Amino acid sequence: MVSIPFQLTMKKITEVRNLVLSGLTIMTAVMSSYGQAPKKFALHKMDTSVNNEFEEIQPITSRDGQSLYFVRSLNPKNQGGKDSGQDIWIAKKTGDTTWSAPENMGMPVNNRENNGILGISNDGKAMLISNVYLKKKMDPGVSMTTLGGDGKWGAPVTQIIKDFTIQKGFLGGYWLKDEKTLILTMKSTGSVGREDLYVTFRDADGTWSKPLHLGNSVNTPGFEISPFYSEEDSILYFASNGRDGMGDADIYRSKRQDETWTKWSKPENLGPFFNGEGFDAYFYISKTDSLIYLAKENPDNSYTDLYYTHLSNLKEALKRLAESKKSGDNILAGEKGINPNSPAGKAAKEAEEQRKAEEELNKRERVVIKDFDNVLFDFAKFDLRPEGRNRMDKLYDYMVTNPTVGVELIGHADSIDTELVNLILSVKRSEECKQYLFNKGISKRRILTHGFGKQLPTTTNLTSEGRQLNRRCEINILPDNRAKLKLEFKPENMGDETNGTKKPAVKPKPSKPANK
Repeated sequence: MVSIPFQLTMKKITEVRNLVLSGLTIMTAVMSSYGQAPKKFALHKMDTSVNNEFEEIQPITSRDGQSLYFVRSLNPKNQGGKDSGQDIWIAKKTGDTTWSAPENMGMPVNNRENNGILGISNDGKAMLISNVYLKKKMDPGVSMTTLGGDGKWGAPVTQIIKDFTIQKGFLGGYWLKDEKTLILTMKSTGSVGREDLYVTFRDADGTWSKPLHLGNSVNTPGFEISPFYSEEDSILYFASNGRDGMGDADIYRSKRQDETWTKWSKPENLGPFFNGEGFDAYFYISKTDSLIYLAKENPDNSYTDLYYTHLSNLKEALKRLAESKKSGDNILAGEKGINPNSPAGKAAKEAEEQRKAEEELNKRERVVIKDFDNVLFDFAKFDLRPEGRNRMDKLYDYMVTNPTVGVELIGHADSIDTELVNLILSVKRSEECKQYLFNKGISKRRILTHGFGKQLPTTTNLTSEGRQLNRRCEINILPDNRAKLKLEFKPENMGDETNGTKKPAVKPKPSKPANK
């Protein structure tokens, strides 16, 4: 027991009381912040317990924030090994922003094919996953797995979606907290681009309604993927490569305007805090711990890693972006209100002129010249090999001799890894060839680029030789409509990368390309 001398005046008592109250205030603040992430304005790369030298995408937390689900590709510990599909992994929370060593969810959810997560029920006992699990293969679609009393996830059950039509390619999505709404990303008969965003609703009988296209305010000729929907403010977050952004794919947001799900505000780029020169996607908000998770491309190996930041940084990032727009120093091409004489204004003008040039090129006839054989690539790479550079040198000489022709470069990939990874890789291969021609002096306005991932193999993917032939960039000549194409320059010594074993490639006529 502590006694206080009588000589302690009321002034001293007041000072002591205030000191105690201040201490309690500090303690309260500390206790209230316990378990929360630091609010530093920065993106934090998740530690090596989650990220490794391979690829991580699709971060989703359980509703209580204690479990982190995500997808790994090219990992030797996946069910089919590093050369098979992607698997779902789970990590348990051990601290404010730290996680246990992830564990593979295992069979029957994971198998040798591509396994992805769309969402988790509020009680954590049900999960929607991509694809339909058949006895000997997987078909595009949606399945549900439930957590049993033994703590193991059960066999996936097919979800019936009415009038479900999907063209071959990537399927992903996000299951909303109401558990009655599912946003899908896929290429269907009504798509305007590669993968578009759709919404479907669960009926009373457990089936899902016909997918509804979200409209052209959101969807573009490029791809729209990795949706996340904030139900509190009706804002949709997604990634797209079909807009004038900062890199291969940027993260955007758009607010739903009414109950039709087809009217949206103009998508807003989240700016340089979240987006960079590479691939940025899989934006996810965990309200439980006030954190944002996302996937960003690692420039060292072109794979993606998972990052996090405090939720308050979203507001700050948008605030700083708005301030940069007001000052006329906006770095995002294609935005209105930019000073035309600023670097951003000049970039926006160049992007618009490039878009118009690509529209004109896309209307031209495609001519295949056998001398311009495919450019081949190493596994998981997009840089040109010596023989590839030689081939592009000959193409450059031809375009100099024929200054009115354009060229279409179509990137492809083999079947290893996911649809999305291969789609991005194929785009990078076509863009690498384009950049090579540009560096030698060919205008970008004479070049179209596309990427089709692993959708259009030229031969089998069951052998290493076949997969090599499928890792390619095809070359189509686009003659000017004003003149008859004449092969004024006969390419020689193009360099046979195929050793005479290559089969004729499929020459697609793709839809209008995304703006670059």
